[in-house]
Amino acid sequence: MTNVLLDAHLNAKLADFAGSSLDGSPLLVVVTKSHRRPGDTCCVEADISAFASTLYTIVTGQSPYHDLSDYKIDERFVHGSFPQTDSLGPLGKLISRCWRDEYPDSKSVCKEIQGMC
Repeated sequence: MTNVLLDAHLNAKLADFAGSSLDGSPLLVVVTKSHRRPGDTCCVEADISAFASTLYTIVTGQSPYHDLSDYKIDERFVHGSFPQTDSLGPLGKLISRCWRDEYPDSKSVCKEIQGMC
């Protein structure tokens, strides 16, 4: 996870937006498989799913599917077979819901996170 940096106060800062698209044009970079679901990478659902994978990595210390090949990772995402998050409590439930596209937008994800505090 090289795109999330910490400042002196341990606040997370996002870096490396080379894969960003402001106008919907195709990405010119390859997204890490464990954080990219198959299909369109320039949509809200893809961003929310990548956010969930980042949270999973922070909480568990390992990327989702860390022990699988890229092909197997794609296969798991396509079939909706995600890593177990039950032991992660409310945050695990949030991660799972993000992977399953149960949030219509990022505001809904933020509202859920705020409710945990």
